[in-house]
Amino acid sequence: GPGHGTGYQDQIIIEAKDFLTAIAEKRAIWPTFRDGLAVAHVVEAVRQSRPGATERMKITVLTDDVETHHKQLLAWRPGLFQCADVTFQDLPFHRTGVSNSDYSRLPLGGTAHVVCHDDPTAAAATALSLRRLLLMKPPGTDQAEARRLNAPVMVRFDEPTGIGQLLSGVQGTDEHHDSSWPDGVEVFGGYDEMLVEDMRDPLEPTVIDTAREAIARHIHISYQMGLTKAAKVSQAEEGTPLNTSAERSWRVLAPEFRDSCRHAADHLWTKARSVGARIVYQPHDDRSLTLEAPAISRLTAMEHQRWMHERFLAGWTYAEKRVDAAKQHPLLKPHAELSESVRAIDKALVERMDGALHAGRLAIRKEYVIGITGHRQVRGRSIDPVFVRQRLEAEMTKLKQTHPDRALCLLTPLATGADSLAAEAAMACDIPYTAVLPLPFEASRPDYEGDEGGIEKFLTLVAGAERVIELPLIFGDLADVAHDASGHSEARDRQYALAGGYIARRCQTLLAIWDGLPPRGFGGTATIVGWAKDAHVPEEFALSTLFTPPQKRVDVRVIEPEAAPNADGSALTHQASE
Repeated sequence: GPGHGTGYQDQIIIEAKDFLTAIAEKRAIWPTFRDGLAVAHVVEAVRQSRPGATERMKITVLTDDVETHHKQLLAWRPGLFQCADVTFQDLPFHRTGVSNSDYSRLPLGGTAHVVCHDDPTAAAATALSLRRLLLMKPPGTDQAEARRLNAPVMVRFDEPTGIGQLLSGVQGTDEHHDSSWPDGVEVFGGYDEMLVEDMRDPLEPTVIDTAREAIARHIHISYQMGLTKAAKVSQAEEGTPLNTSAERSWRVLAPEFRDSCRHAADHLWTKARSVGARIVYQPHDDRSLTLEAPAISRLTAMEHQRWMHERFLAGWTYAEKRVDAAKQHPLLKPHAELSESVRAIDKALVERMDGALHAGRLAIRKEYVIGITGHRQVRGRSIDPVFVRQRLEAEMTKLKQTHPDRALCLLTPLATGADSLAAEAAMACDIPYTAVLPLPFEASRPDYEGDEGGIEKFLTLVAGAERVIELPLIFGDLADVAHDASGHSEARDRQYALAGGYIARRCQTLLAIWDGLPPRGFGGTATIVGWAKDAHVPEEFALSTLFTPPQKRVDVRVIEPEAAPNADGSALTHQASE
């Protein structure tokens, strides 16, 4: 392809083969469905999206056989197009990677790209090439060409060996070759050898999990209770009894509907997140989370949307009368068009969420989010790491004691200095943390390369995170966020401000490692502290989503970056004035 030299070509092929050498020789689990793997790619992408009630995924399927894969998708999963906007794009495999013309045809604003080459070397090479072009436009591209943001690249492989290592972003190295499988490329599939039950549908196998099974059974009981309540509402308010013939005991329930309960169990984690809560392991906890009416209403609509997507993916369609054998159902319509009696069924599932989780020895707790902002290890702004680490641990311990009924977590950009010290303090306090990377994984590493053992520390902190969020590269490409000769990059500063705004918008307490001085560049610690105290993050840096809480004033706690001479520690940490 134009615009790529031999070195680029060799690097792509080397990394693709390096990836494949990590995968052991094993029998293909689905040999008779190889031609249908494109369907598995897209179905899995939609499942991973955990659909909300108002937004649709925009998926680009990149394949070297558009007609065949499109026909397969229509035949096997016709309902998929009711769950997501799917675009097929012809992308033949090039040894030189994704070409300029291929890049220019990618749609703007996509949610995910799914690579569907049957040949694993081609799939790996294409995924790596595409990832790079999403971070930096190909050489020779018209500068007026709009840059495609770094949406996830999904690629499926059959074999599981080495997948966990690759997903962690760490790949084996030797003296001749050093590479990492980037976090922006999501490898899925290959877990089939763990499956021990229903292989009715090779594209949707069921992983047996005792907690998940207990939760699913409880959800089925809630569904039965919802049917009973719905029948009463229908009789009292609408004058007609509701048909409850679908009620079955778990023992005789059809496998398809058991799977529906399992999918509903999986979705509880998304429901919890949408109301600012999280699910924790609490085997002896019988406390319940009280949900306000607006939250119950929102979760009820989400559950109906989840159920509709599940049915559409399984090939069901709308009809005036329910006919299970023909996969027709009268409730496959928007939540707003349902009667009160029908809404009562989903509402029962939502109101009994905590009971379902208790069945799996889990509990739902309101989340308490701690944010971190502070100085990086840069010239002219020193940090005493031992002192700061001690003060951070003290503050986190105090927050745990103050909020015993909340599930604490930390949001940190993992930059050198304050951010990484906060992650270490959180681990010491047994508080999970989420890494909010302001830059792509590949561009984050250089900040650590100047310190001895810095890369190992960075990878350890990434691996220790409960979740890793890579923020979109909004303010430029990889070249723009690289340091110039003077060690500065405005685009890089704005990406860090993006991470600061993301955290300030979502935390209840912001720990600020700050010397009280104004910022030296855009988006410094002083700026983030101001946004948090004023409850105003500029829209450009807020990154609002379905899960974003409304803007609010934040409890800001300032910690000096160094111990003051002759101070006794107690005076070094103070509450910032409101």
